[in-house]
Amino acid sequence: MVYKRYLLTCGLITMMSLWLTGCNFLGLRRPQVINHVPPELAVDMAAFSAAGCMPEEYGWTCAEDSPLADLDCDLLLEPSALLGTLDPAYPLMQCVIYPYSAKHDDPETLLTQIEAEGYFYNEGCKFPAYIRYIVFRDGAFQLLNDLADLQALFAPITSAEEALSYAMAATGYSAYYGLEIERGYHYFANTLEDTQVTGTEADGYTVHLFYYQFCGCGPHTTSSIDVQVSLTGEIDIGEFLPAFKDPTEDNLCID
Repeated sequence: MVYKRYLLTCGLITMMSLWLTGCNFLGLRRPQVINHVPPELAVDMAAFSAAGCMPEEYGWTCAEDSPLADLDCDLLLEPSALLGTLDPAYPLMQCVIYPYSAKHDDPETLLTQIEAEGYFYNEGCKFPAYIRYIVFRDGAFQLLNDLADLQALFAPITSAEEALSYAMAATGYSAYYGLEIERGYHYFANTLEDTQVTGTEADGYTVHLFYYQFCGCGPHTTSSIDVQVSLTGEIDIGEFLPAFKDPTEDNLCID
């Protein structure tokens, strides 16, 4: 009996040690969390309101006689406030195109056109949702199709704050602040760190962002990614490193 109690005690101590030291045991990991203070930013929406557009439940819509109607966006989405340090500080909106919506008679032709003209990223799953941007510049609305357009308008990138805005606009990846250990989550990294920007104007900036695997069947893992942003606006996307997942989503399938 004493021997059994000894083995049980040793087992409990071993399990506790593994948990406290962050070692992986039965898929469980308790990482060190490093938080950073988020910047307080905003994107100017006044030009879009003045052009006959207004926010609704799922995004902004515009009147038929709005000057934005000719840009062929199916929906306008207000961007993250963290895009607010792009310089010059033009009013900015996301332009979403759904090729398979009822509005479009020939989605396959539209898909070919979008691929040829460019886009920033696809937020859709089985049915794509292509993201472009609209800026209000020199009294007119201008469509930005891809990274080359973004680079031509906003480079050089001269501060860490602008690098954050630029990297998010270019990739669609997310900035996370106030991360904390969530009960029941599985963690894959020893350190879980909020979004931050390191580097200098001369050497370029490294922007620490996150990507949540939304589409497809589980697991739906959140990964961290370091995006390199150069002075001239070139970007280089690093390796996707699994950070954490909610195991309750392992059987969830999203089309």
